[in-house]
This record gives sequence, structure tokens and C-alpha cells, in this order.
Amino acid sequence: MSSNGRKDYYNILGVPRDASQNDIKQAYRKKALLHHPDRNPDSKEDAERKFKEVAEAYEVLNDTENRRHYDRFGTPIGAPPTAQSTPEFRSRGFPGGFTSTHTSFSGNHPFDDMRYSSGPFGSAFPGFFSNFGSNDAFESFINSRFGRMPRGASASNQPPAKSPPIRKTVQIPLESLYMGVIHEIEVQRNLYDPSGTSMEITDTIHLDIPPGTQGGTEFVFPEMGDEHPGRDPADLIITVEAMPHPVFERKGDDLHMNVTVSLKEALCGTTITVPSLSGKPIKHKITENITPQHEARLVGHGMPKANDRNRRGDLYIHFNITWPVLTSKQKKALSEIL
Repeated sequence: MSSNGRKDYYNILGVPRDASQNDIKQAYRKKALLHHPDRNPDSKEDAERKFKEVAEAYEVLNDTENRRHYDRFGTPIGAPPTAQSTPEFRSRGFPGGFTSTHTSFSGNHPFDDMRYSSGPFGSAFPGFFSNFGSNDAFESFINSRFGRMPRGASASNQPPAKSPPIRKTVQIPLESLYMGVIHEIEVQRNLYDPSGTSMEITDTIHLDIPPGTQGGTEFVFPEMGDEHPGRDPADLIITVEAMPHPVFERKGDDLHMNVTVSLKEALCGTTITVPSLSGKPIKHKITENITPQHEARLVGHGMPKANDRNRRGDLYIHFNITWPVLTSKQKKALSEIL
């Protein structure tokens, strides 16, 4: 804090006022890792405060127009973040840690791949941590975004091989694949702090599964796996599989089910009511004769199409016919009719 009460963002990042944008990014990486609260368990409150200051400084100095305004007037554009406007630094996933989620990667901020569900920047910096990502993989994500030389690499040699990915499979009910769901998964990871000390953390990943997701779909979380010295961090790959359903069988975007009708219904027609994954029963009137090979197609009552959620597959109903036990008199009467 300067003598006039204004924050000295250059001093917070430890860079001169004429520092290049690359210098600012590099300084931010180091400071963010240094003051990560989970890497300072003995001084967590102080680390949280410094971590917020570092992020605030980078938010201002990384934006050319905002930095120009700050250099001229000593304040960033608009009201600077204050302690009153910054939410409490909370955690889930591991003691004092973050809760991780993931959807996609965008933006050019080193931590744009991260969003903390109750972290300090959710409301103080709207859009700053706008996407989902890791809670403690700061260095991995920063390196991947800004092209820092991978661990163990140099300008004169080849980059190290990437560690094998961590693979996990989750079983999701068919109803959840129909509606879409955010599924929580806990992942154990081994990381290394700047001193080279190994530590195990638990990430809580929020897997955003869109409606219509097919079984076997893989969701890749870049560099969210284990770290190994001299190698790029491993990816985390989560495969979604559908749980068997007692009523429906999925084939692509279509659903198939079996319905049992009596011989009388098969010959004379009937109205059937079948369940749906949306929870709303479907009525269907059948006027034609039902044979063992007969199937009814209900257009638009299948699974949502992953590439166009406004369209759906179809529902195919296959019929089982129950045959009555007839007396001799009934058989004779039936033979006369047929």
C-alpha cells in the first residue's frame, strides 16, 4: 500500500513500472503459486489476502487500457475491489482448498480455466474466473496458456514426454443423460510445490454433462492429472457410461421399449400408456392389427440430439402378445370367424 492509501500493483507483483506484459504474466505465475492458500497451511489467512492482491494487480496491469489509466491516475478504471465487495474465501475438495469444475477453455488470463464456486473472485471480478477448471493445478494451466517451457525442457532440447492420463469412468442414469446433469467426482492427484515437495490433494470436479450425451463420451481435462518431475502433467479423462435402464434401451438417439398386449388388443386395437424419461406419461392409440413383428414409432420422444438440443430421436415400441388358453368351444367359434 502506498503512502496515499492506494495499492501499488507493480510492487505487489514485484515488477518495475516499465515491465513488459510478459514480465507481468511471469511475475503473476510465481506470486500466485507462492501465495496459494493450500501451500501455506500455517499462514492461510495471510496467504489468502496476498493471493487476492496478486490477482487484483494482474487484473489491472494485464489490461492495456486499465494499466494506462492506473499509471496516469493511480487507480484502475471504475471502483477498485474492496474488502467489502470480496466474498469470503471458502473451499471444498480438500482442507482449505478449492472446488473445481470444468466446461471449456477460453480467454487469455492465466486462470481463465478455473472457477471457484465460493472463491474470492466470483463477484469481485465478473468473468475473471469464468470457466471451470482445476483448483491446485495453477502452474499446469498457466504454462499451457502462456507457452512456458515444459518441466525439464530447454531451448536446446526436446520437451519432456507427457505423463499417461488418469482415466475414470462414471455411471450415469439414463434419465440424467436425457435431462443433462452436473455430476461431482472426487479425484486424487499428486502435485509438486515450487520447492519440489510432493503432496496429494483431492479435487472435486463438477462434470457438466449436456442433455443427449452418448454413453462412451470422454471428457478431457488438460493437465488435471498427476504431476511428475521432468514431465508435463497428465490429463484427466472421464468417460461417461449409461446405467442399464429397466424400461428403455438406447440406440443412438432413439429409445426402444417392450409393451405387452392381449390377443384381443392386438386384433381389435387399443390405447396404451407408456412412461417417458421426462416423467410425463405418453398415450398412444393403436388401430392397426399388432403382429409379433409390429413396432410403433413415436416421433420426437427419444433422446435429445447432442448436436441440436431442439431435436430428439424417436421412441420405438415393440409388442409382446399374450396368447389365451382357449376351450374347445372357443376354438371352434374362433375357427368359424377366421
